[in-house]
Amino acid sequence: MKITLENKYGSIRMSGGGDENVRICSVTGLGIPAYERRCYSSYDFDGVVESVRRVPSRTISVGGDIIGGREVYSKMLKILSYPCEMIIEDKDLRRMIHISSCEMDFVKKGSIYTRFALNMSCDDPYFYDCEDTVAGLYSRKKLISKDTVLPAMFSSRVSCASIKILSERIVEPVITILGKRNSDNDEGRIEIKNAVTGAVFTLDYVPEDDEIVTIDVMNRTITSDIKGNIINCISDDSYTSDLVIDERGAEFTTTGYGATGDITATLIYKNKYLEAMV
Repeated sequence: MKITLENKYGSIRMSGGGDENVRICSVTGLGIPAYERRCYSSYDFDGVVESVRRVPSRTISVGGDIIGGREVYSKMLKILSYPCEMIIEDKDLRRMIHISSCEMDFVKKGSIYTRFALNMSCDDPYFYDCEDTVAGLYSRKKLISKDTVLPAMFSSRVSCASIKILSERIVEPVITILGKRNSDNDEGRIEIKNAVTGAVFTLDYVPEDDEIVTIDVMNRTITSDIKGNIINCISDDSYTSDLVIDERGAEFTTTGYGATGDITATLIYKNKYLEAMV
């Protein structure tokens, strides 16, 4: 197993052996955390009934040895003084989690190695993929060229996307839309349907040519790189939460109406996991 801690101040690599200057002896806190539950009881029935459950923040503890003296652990202390990302790698597993704060103690200092204990707090208890998954929702590609022989297809279009996730929790994606008008008329809209949930998300907005509209479902924002906040352009019966993807996946169909033209729409997401056991 390898662990990397990184932020803008640098990175530290730890492993169970090999050539790394930081050796891992023990790791805890990578498994499924205990739920916090609120229950109520009554004389009318035995036991309790759960009313609320939530996943609390996570603490990850690493014990190990630093080989290389003051230069190595001074660098380590500088990086861990600030929030950082932890990347966990083992065979085909590669996941990351955000570290909000750290506490580090030196248990034993020797002439060859320094033994340390590191406790890391994660406000967000979930692990994520290290790389984004990107899927096309809508695009049109011109197929005509000077070498085209008629009869032939002039263009190809992608307007549907089938999304299957590995996530253990719902996925809240980011959708980017690159504008391409087909007229000077300001009337038009963008509609995204999910056949799995039956939800329909409508944005009453016509992007300019090359304007980028970003729908961030997790942060509940809709922004334009030209006009800024345009969340007021959502239709009255639409919500950003209409675009979440649950364990069933999604079947998105994207349509541009009116002056919207041949937009390019892309969906970006990371799977979310409760554990990173190796």
